[in-house]
Amino acid sequence: MLIKNARFVLTPEKTLENKNIVVKDSRIESIGGCDKSEEVIDASNHIVLPGLVNMHTHASMNLLRGVSDDKKLQKWLQEDIWPLEEKLDGEKCYWGAMHAFTEMIKTGTTCFSDMYFFMDKVAEAAEDIGIRGYLGHGMLDLGEEQRRKKDLKKSRKIVKDIGKLSDRINPMVTPHSCETCSDELLLKAREMADRNDIPLHMHLCETHDEVEKLIKERGRRPVEHIKQLGLLDGKFIGAHGVHLTVEDIKTLSKKEASIVHNPCSNMKLTSGVAPVPDMMQKGLNVCLGTDGAASNNNLDMFEEMKFVGLLHKLNASDPTTMPIEDISKLPWTNADMALDRKIGRLEQGYTADLILVDLDYIKMNPVHSPLSNLIYSGAEVDTTIIDGEIVMRNGELTMVDENKIKRKAGEFAEELVSCPHSED
Repeated sequence: MLIKNARFVLTPEKTLENKNIVVKDSRIESIGGCDKSEEVIDASNHIVLPGLVNMHTHASMNLLRGVSDDKKLQKWLQEDIWPLEEKLDGEKCYWGAMHAFTEMIKTGTTCFSDMYFFMDKVAEAAEDIGIRGYLGHGMLDLGEEQRRKKDLKKSRKIVKDIGKLSDRINPMVTPHSCETCSDELLLKAREMADRNDIPLHMHLCETHDEVEKLIKERGRRPVEHIKQLGLLDGKFIGAHGVHLTVEDIKTLSKKEASIVHNPCSNMKLTSGVAPVPDMMQKGLNVCLGTDGAASNNNLDMFEEMKFVGLLHKLNASDPTTMPIEDISKLPWTNADMALDRKIGRLEQGYTADLILVDLDYIKMNPVHSPLSNLIYSGAEVDTTIIDGEIVMRNGELTMVDENKIKRKAGEFAEELVSCPHSED
């Protein structure tokens, strides 16, 4: 594949102008070279950049977009979200995920990290639409032995089976949080992750109440607790990290853990402001996620980057906080570091997960700074390439029927509010 005459090419170090990009066998072969490929994309009025990596979401929750607003996290969960989730089944999660992946691809996300339910069906949806994903069954036991055994069994099956679909679909081990998981479940989760050499991904220090509850029940803060259990002795990705102390940040940094910042969800649920500038200053790897559409309410990572900048500038009363160069690390190079998969960078040898942004879009011009426009103005993604395959061309999905996805997801979203309880 030859992507020719790109107006701008965003690499980790700098922005190049008027360059070709050659893709061969799902990899970036060269920047600035030429190729006689039959597949040629004219990028003369486009920015070419790496696909965005959404490091924390719950894709099937697209079915729940807008069902509950203006509530704090625990009431939001207990009164509205958990009762609806009890009614989910595999087919609903498949079409909810397909809807989410459509939204991701159309807004520039080429890779996602997801913990939820019926993940075999979510994996099928990811394979069908062509997106890259890291998936795990969301485990929680609330201290109940039978539920713990049931969720561990489901997680083991996902870890065993999910990678058989393709190299794009990868397993993770995903206990929900310290608040909802017993120590026994967390220990088993770490063992499973280590045995399979895959990441462990969980919610961490999302709310003040969660932290205080753990201190009261177990005598220590969440980061110290998971450190004592050995959860940080391996690949660890923590979602949110809103209420981390300086010592927490030092501990996570020393353990080479990663934290996923979810600013829009955290603001909407008033969970707080994660100390992201302090994390980055102290060497902690910070990535970016949207969380689910029920608490965001979209999966647009360009919008998420904008809110990273606005939130932390306002919180610090300092416009120099979180410059665009730092913001751009979160969904690209830092995600690559967390997953260790050669994605999130546009350079030779990296996986060809690329997007083309149209500069004709009114909000993208004039172009004094391509990166500033992308982060603060809002991008119109024209073409999305994943693993060297074009999954969206000129705004149209190539592997699935978008209208069918919207129709089926709409039908299941309506059914969800009244359907009987379904067992996983």
